[in-house]
Amino acid sequence: FEQAGDTLLGTVFPLAYFPGNPASASQHFTELWNANQDVEPDIFAAQGYMAAWMLLNGIKAADSYDRAAVLAGVESLTGANTPEGQLEYIDHEAPTDSFVYVQWSSDGTQTVWDGTSAGLLANVNEAPVAATTVKIGYTPILSGGVAFAGVPLADGAELAVMEANESNFLGAGVTIELVGEDTGGDQATTIGNLDKLIADEDVLGVVCCALSSVSGSLLPVAEEAEIAMIGWGAIAPNLSESPVFWRSFPNG
Repeated sequence: FEQAGDTLLGTVFPLAYFPGNPASASQHFTELWNANQDVEPDIFAAQGYMAAWMLLNGIKAADSYDRAAVLAGVESLTGANTPEGQLEYIDHEAPTDSFVYVQWSSDGTQTVWDGTSAGLLANVNEAPVAATTVKIGYTPILSGGVAFAGVPLADGAELAVMEANESNFLGAGVTIELVGEDTGGDQATTIGNLDKLIADEDVLGVVCCALSSVSGSLLPVAEEAEIAMIGWGAIAPNLSESPVFWRSFPNG
């Protein structure tokens, strides 16, 4: 808006996640994020949160802390009510046509469009009980050129784990730990970090990857280990052909 100015006034466009979306799941995430972060939530934050929760739901569905059982638990998930709408999981994807439509206002902010002509702004188109620790692996990009997406993705996943721990999601006495190291977006570093996570038998699954190329290089390692990988940003369609990879957000 700073560059285009008034030419954007009233322009309507779809968003998978928007902080002002009145839907309950979206508002829950937005309020939780704002209570714990100093920056506005964005789509990357929402998708990091969604990916972590998808794996957590798979662990709960498995009712087991065995990797193979968790993989089957994720496979059993049929959908979820998420900050990006009610999603149905089909063939390791989460297709959707559930977008919120927003438009630019004169003050440079975005508002939800109600879908009616009356709602359009002016100038449209002018511009368990025993103490247990459950580990979830992740491969955050906290530095480098992709950190603009990697940091909120990681923050969203951390927020989901915090929420799960505070609500005893996996049961009283169960603490969920998110483990991983900064990859800087580097493929070799990410593979090395994934090898470390897989070597830790307490890691039940991994949420990862803002880059499709990196995701593809990790799949053979994950498939051999039979460990669930929940994608939080990579969009290449062929990734979900893998038996261990699921995309937790709508892709296209």
